[in-house]
Amino acid sequence: MQEIDRIISPADSTRSITVGSVALYDSDESIVRTNEPSPFSRGGPGANYMIKPDIVDYGGNISKSMCVQGLGMKGLDINGSVVENIGTSYATPRAVQKFATILDELIEKDLLLAKCILIHSARMNMHELSGDEKCEKTFNGRYYGFGIPSLEAKDILQCSENEVTIVFKQRVSQGSHIEMFDFPYPKSLINDGKCYGEIYLTLAYNPSLDEDYGNEYCRTNVEASFGTYEYKNGKMRYNSKVPMEKLWDKNIEEPMIEHGSKWNPIKTYHRKIKDGIKAKDGWKLRVDMTNRNGVNTPFQDFVLIVTIKDCNGTDIYTEIVNEFKNKGYVVNNLQTKLQIRQRQ
Repeated sequence: MQEIDRIISPADSTRSITVGSVALYDSDESIVRTNEPSPFSRGGPGANYMIKPDIVDYGGNISKSMCVQGLGMKGLDINGSVVENIGTSYATPRAVQKFATILDELIEKDLLLAKCILIHSARMNMHELSGDEKCEKTFNGRYYGFGIPSLEAKDILQCSENEVTIVFKQRVSQGSHIEMFDFPYPKSLINDGKCYGEIYLTLAYNPSLDEDYGNEYCRTNVEASFGTYEYKNGKMRYNSKVPMEKLWDKNIEEPMIEHGSKWNPIKTYHRKIKDGIKAKDGWKLRVDMTNRNGVNTPFQDFVLIVTIKDCNGTDIYTEIVNEFKNKGYVVNNLQTKLQIRQRQ
């Protein structure tokens, strides 16, 4: 990546949602193909190798002769006439509309929850559009961030029967962690003692910030893990089975990838289980919080979204909800206006 197209302030803001641009149309003479980064869109990373942009949307393309006709985005000028042009000024309103729709649909308004839902949709949508292998090799976070969110609110806020999405909105205290033992993994996805399916996790939080510490200005870190455990010789052994996604390409050194991911206030995890995983005693969900040295942060609020999907189309939604209730957990549907309209 040439530094000339690196994102600049204020696009590298830690808590903001930064939007990049991808092409909607292409031609034999266009510089890039459909869904590739627009020639004018800037790339990350942000400060301390933070994932930036956060998401992308359609902002247009351009030909090798610098023509935008047939490659740009349609809009209205100040006189109400239809015009065609390009720019992140087209991509950003599309992204804002999706975020605003999510926030408006929530009965209880929550900016962090809406942000987490938007990012979660982007990751799932990118995997659906490209396939896992291409998503990992091509759609890296340098220009795509976490991806392109789905277009329709119903696709973002609702699950199909072959998947279930669970939202955790909690806080974790300094020097401690939160654990959820005996997580009810869908029985339909267990065959001959092995678990299958596809798992997505998205974690979002607003860290404590202090500009006096330079590139260590993010003072708190929250991490999630989801995996299996077993008891052996009176001790519990836990293994995380869903890895954090590495959104940078291999041109960035591994220590930088790890360091940037650790302090990133948005983290995504994904695994498509093809060969099966043995879960002798069960699954566990865990959230940990750490601080920079000398920092006193009593607690950190976070939102964690977990989606489990059956690629074969089995109805696991009803199954896992009933399992949660049988284990004594209180399960409530996310209250949205969309849900209310459908009941009428």
